[in-house]
Amino acid sequence: INPVTCRQTEFTCNDRTCIHLSKRCDGIANCPDQSDEEPSICVDETCSPLEFTCNDGTCIPHYLKCNSIPECPDDSDESNCEVKTCSPFEISCGDGTCVSKSLQCDGRRDCYDGQDEENCGCRPDQFQCRDNRCIFASQRCDRRPDCRDRSDEENCRYQCTHLEFKCHSGDCIPITQHCDRNYQCPDGSDEVNCYSQPKPTNPPSQVRCDSNQFACHSGNQCVPQYAHCDQNRDCDDASDEYNCAGTSDLLILKTYPPDQIIKEIEQGREVVFQCRDEGPLRANIRWVRGNGQPLPPGSRDLRGRLEIPNIKLEHSGKYICEAVGYPESTPGSRVSVELVVEPFEQSTIRPPKACEYYEATCTNGDCIPKSAVCNDHYDCTDGSDEFRCNRHGCEPNQFRCDNSKCVQKTWRCDSDDDCGDGSDENNCGTSPPGSMCQYNEFACSSGDQCIPKAFHCDTEVDCMDRSDEQGCSKVTIQTPPPPMVKLNPGETFTITCRAVGVPSPEVVWRLNWGHIPEKCTSTSVNGFGTLNCPNIQESDQGAYSCEAINNRGSVFAIPDTILVVKRPDDVCPRGQFNELAKQPQDCISCFCFGVTTECNSANLFTYQLPPPLQSYRIVNVYVSPSGSVEIRPDDSQYQPNVRPLGQGFQILTTNNNLNSYDQTTHSYFALPENHYGNQLKSYGG
Repeated sequence: INPVTCRQTEFTCNDRTCIHLSKRCDGIANCPDQSDEEPSICVDETCSPLEFTCNDGTCIPHYLKCNSIPECPDDSDESNCEVKTCSPFEISCGDGTCVSKSLQCDGRRDCYDGQDEENCGCRPDQFQCRDNRCIFASQRCDRRPDCRDRSDEENCRYQCTHLEFKCHSGDCIPITQHCDRNYQCPDGSDEVNCYSQPKPTNPPSQVRCDSNQFACHSGNQCVPQYAHCDQNRDCDDASDEYNCAGTSDLLILKTYPPDQIIKEIEQGREVVFQCRDEGPLRANIRWVRGNGQPLPPGSRDLRGRLEIPNIKLEHSGKYICEAVGYPESTPGSRVSVELVVEPFEQSTIRPPKACEYYEATCTNGDCIPKSAVCNDHYDCTDGSDEFRCNRHGCEPNQFRCDNSKCVQKTWRCDSDDDCGDGSDENNCGTSPPGSMCQYNEFACSSGDQCIPKAFHCDTEVDCMDRSDEQGCSKVTIQTPPPPMVKLNPGETFTITCRAVGVPSPEVVWRLNWGHIPEKCTSTSVNGFGTLNCPNIQESDQGAYSCEAINNRGSVFAIPDTILVVKRPDDVCPRGQFNELAKQPQDCISCFCFGVTTECNSANLFTYQLPPPLQSYRIVNVYVSPSGSVEIRPDDSQYQPNVRPLGQGFQILTTNNNLNSYDQTTHSYFALPENHYGNQLKSYGG
């Protein structure tokens, strides 16, 4: 029988079985015969063979001895250390150890302090990130950030598709965003040479109307007298329906707030204006600047919600909310707001005394009560009491550093100082029981090597047995949260989501793509995420999204969880809906194709597109013998008669008025752009 030989890192039990050296004399019998805890070998032994015993009895990892950094409370680990001299073919690490020069700048840390990878350039086939990390050159400008600082996707000149517009900077944006009066290109080139002055037209000729006709306000059109105030737009300018008894204005545009005055205090501050048509037409609206210039860079006009980021002094001025498709002469079609951005002047005068212990010190030296800091009100004259207060300055999948920098949550406790102030490596917990590796390290499968957790699945082999790059996979959702949850006010909202991937994914939650309410708490353990929100109220309703991330990417669970909080005073019984109902007679029966008997109002409006009385054009469609289709402009000067008809409009013409080339050419009416696309947003009810 061949005797069993244990490794150098293992202890041989009396029965010839092998256990790890760190388990000898640890107070727990690990050998089947308990020989690893015999008094004869554990006398006066407090540290394992892989540890160094300080003079005061403290145990530290043996590799920390003589590393030029005292870890023992009595500094005994740095006494009696030999001064090592490295050969000309070696480099000296910070702890005095020597490694081969061939290992310098190879992308792997061979020195414990990583000194062999400092001040290194990248290989010719690699790209160097701004943080000095190296990635493959093929990952540069591939539309996916591979550098942690995203520097590999900066100043790229992408090849744009035929459905994209190429900015002067090389970036690509959807072709529909070219010349839309909003800056999408970083250099603003999508709004260059877009706007020209309209061609001068002759003023409309004035007409005289008969006594049985109504004179439109435009002065060049008459309609029958009975068409006045018949709730149909017969005049091109709709003036036959103005100031009618028993009717309200057709367009009622309202803005919230009407005006804003803010200070240019800090980078990244945002201003939001909202506008909507509260009249019977529910017209579609958009925002423009009063000076005729495009909206400020980065602005977004989301169906009446105007968001202006990074406010600057030059953004001051008038902003106009206008109804799309209605001429400026239409009453109520335009409403303006005023934005005033005041300059921030920092005081250089400091008061002669320091603030009291119950006071906070402003940047300019003023003193305010500590309770006034971060209360959404500027109490310091320089506004510094509200600097960096918003804990939502980072995305839900990011960690907010103590210095207010944002880093990925998957970078927390991975042994890399990504914040720059070390805060992402604080409060990380303790090492797993019985593990030789620290909490921020990855244990290689061999059991005798630990690497920083940031090196796990980073596409570079760091473990000697290559186990750190084995089994790595993107995140997939295994169990999504429920599609809908209905609760009564005051109840607790709890949902879960499970994801799998290597490394183990982190699960985060969003509400309507933003942050979850502050009262909610969430946990993520080995890819299993739990969201718990107590005392649910109607304001907490919305779509809760589960997002799972690891260093291979992120994925959202489908579907979102729709939280509906029932109103205690709901007028409509089960099976009916109408959030505006004041009595049961106002309720509408649900019609959901038999899927459910419960429904609720969607808070959507029916938008009425104005008739294209003056904004249509005629085109000729030519069909060649081969079957190809070609659209040609119509050269005739003929203008057919367009008149409103109930809720729509009617075009009156004859074939004799249009160009007729042959049987392969047909004339069509081309409507304005605001009629294009799918206008249906919801159905049922």
